[in-house]
Amino acid sequence: MDDSANDHLKNNPEFVRLAKIDKQIIDSVDNLSHIKYEVGLPANYSPDKEYPILFVFHGNNWNLNISKRVWSSDILKEKFITVYLQSYMHMLYNTFQWKLNDEKTNREFKEIFDQILKEYPVNKDKVVFTSMSSGGLIAIDYAFRQFVPVSGLVLNCPVVPNVSDDLISDFVKENKKFAVITGEIDWAVNDQKDLINKIDKMGGKAKITIIEGMGHEVSKDFSALLDQYLNWILE
Repeated sequence: MDDSANDHLKNNPEFVRLAKIDKQIIDSVDNLSHIKYEVGLPANYSPDKEYPILFVFHGNNWNLNISKRVWSSDILKEKFITVYLQSYMHMLYNTFQWKLNDEKTNREFKEIFDQILKEYPVNKDKVVFTSMSSGGLIAIDYAFRQFVPVSGLVLNCPVVPNVSDDLISDFVKENKKFAVITGEIDWAVNDQKDLINKIDKMGGKAKITIIEGMGHEVSKDFSALLDQYLNWILE
């Protein structure tokens, strides 16, 4: 939709009225909603063995089921406990979004994180975050602020929040690893490269794969790239 069409809608009283009603409905549903999650266990899972764990933050306008289809690589199936998260904040009736500095999101994620680490045999030195797009806002923010202990991140086309040099320095000092899979024409690629470069300059461990001709999307080779970076984090 071009700008003139957008301007026409914004100035249309009936559209404004319906948009206001729609927002009120979504807000009322969000007030009753909670973060959902599902746990995927590796093949031959044993409660007597410790496993690395991966938390998956979906992109905006996605849901948990889309994440389960995208994050289904060989290494995940063989080695990882995988936690697929779904925000409580609706975009449409069955798609969701993440927002930074949301008190309810922070509280509920921390409760889920603590519960899973109590319930499952997790190697607490191998906690990994992964995300698509705006899920990267949360994954990066939580990891660099040390909201919960994280050893590494593998992010696909992440939207990058502001991260202070002090937080990057702390991330590097703790020997954490940061990997990005992105597209050459992803609209967020410059911010992604900037964060990678800052980590590099401080002597940290950061890698990026930039796929020629790809935009803000998931590569057809995503599973192979994901496994490559997960193995790197587990080293």
